[in-house]
Amino acid sequence: MNFELNKDYICKIYKINNTEVNFTTTVCFNEFYQAIVTILDITPEFSELFDYKCFSGNIILGNAEVLTFFEAYFQKSTYSSNDKENSKNTLQIIVPKIIIGRNEVSSKTTFSEISFEISDGHELIGLCPYDFNKNGGDILIGNNIEIPAGIKSIEAETKIGKFGFASYPRYTFSKNAFSLEFGHNIYYCPNNRFTIAEYEGILHKTSDLLTLLCGEIISINKINLIVYQEDEKPDSYEFIGFCNFLKNQINRLDYKGFDTTSYKRLYIFKISDFLNLKSALVYWFDNYDKLYNAHQAYGRILLDEEMKLVTVNKFLASMQLVEGYAQAFDDEKDDMKRFNEDKNRVIFQLHNEDDKKFVEKYLRYSGTTFRKVLINFLFEAINIFEKMSKNSFKSKYDNLFTNIVNDRNYYTHSSNRSVPKLSISELMEISEIIKDLYRVNILLKMGVEEAVISCRCSNNREFPAYLKNIFDIELEDKDHIPDFDKAMWEYSN
Repeated sequence: MNFELNKDYICKIYKINNTEVNFTTTVCFNEFYQAIVTILDITPEFSELFDYKCFSGNIILGNAEVLTFFEAYFQKSTYSSNDKENSKNTLQIIVPKIIIGRNEVSSKTTFSEISFEISDGHELIGLCPYDFNKNGGDILIGNNIEIPAGIKSIEAETKIGKFGFASYPRYTFSKNAFSLEFGHNIYYCPNNRFTIAEYEGILHKTSDLLTLLCGEIISINKINLIVYQEDEKPDSYEFIGFCNFLKNQINRLDYKGFDTTSYKRLYIFKISDFLNLKSALVYWFDNYDKLYNAHQAYGRILLDEEMKLVTVNKFLASMQLVEGYAQAFDDEKDDMKRFNEDKNRVIFQLHNEDDKKFVEKYLRYSGTTFRKVLINFLFEAINIFEKMSKNSFKSKYDNLFTNIVNDRNYYTHSSNRSVPKLSISELMEISEIIKDLYRVNILLKMGVEEAVISCRCSNNREFPAYLKNIFDIELEDKDHIPDFDKAMWEYSN
């Protein structure tokens, strides 16, 4: 965004709800990247345009660009005198989402492509636009500095369109310095042109995928909508307001602590980790709706971590994550069939008609037990780090399953018939390990190799500690370091 926050820009609003007007207006962007629009000197004959609920409009900015909004909400109104019939009204509205470009658009306008940037995007893409290692020794001693550079990208054609992830060189000049930086761009070209509402759905799904890779909340920081036209220069529009809390850097890569950035980077999964990007994206978009509830619970855990909250709600969210994951993939048809067969067999053995009606009415299939769901979820992921049979797994961790189920029931139902078995620290550790095992399970299904998963998990100080404390499994350091991490290792300590 090229606008400063909390600064008033003077402009003209020339259309409100498709009616032409001409009022002086100020636009100010607040810290939530919403536009506060103040329309000045509104004459009485135009007052009926504002129903004080929701309306659309077009504003021409000082640089001749057009600001378009499809919805706005009344905030306050003032009059210049007590005589309302002859007074001029000043109206202030809040605009949550805005499109800025050379031409005005409508909610039905379709766009050919969308491109956007995210928090530390080059890290999550996992492509290095520089070859630092080719002349690394010369760079260190300042001799014959030649750094090969170029755009690196990976693309995939899917049934809903083409996705691309690119890293490119970016240079910053100052009076006494010249810096090499990393630029990035994520773009999506649908098979047919989309409206902004349709693109928002794709943005949500793509950002959720990147959040899964990262293991923490990320934000989409800049969005451009592009219209390609024959024999004409493409029109580009900036979309502001999709994200209200911009986050430029990933927390995991902060400069605190004794770990190097290179070591911290190893734990972050990348787009380049997928063996087949097309298959991975197809899997994600095909299963997104089924995984929606699980991913909402995953997001609540990440939000607690972002806000540094320590409550049992984080544990309950992890339990909901397990159930959401099970509902996405477990097929209960066979269990229901066996239940109905057993139910009919019991009814057949009864002689009293009232007893038969009672069993028929009140005996219902309640779904797979949470204990079974929990065991299946944990076994699927833990089996990557230590191979064992399912029977051995259930026997070895029987007490752990009992305690987790007990506390889940205790906190969910506020039951006085039991007492919690786990301390708050143990609840937090279990929440953390379940969050990461959820990532492991999904990424494995999307085609990330077990060797890459083990490498990334072993290079995070928290995950091996939780794995040892909860499951008594030692996770050894893996030397299967992906190419991006090798390329970046020497120059990010």
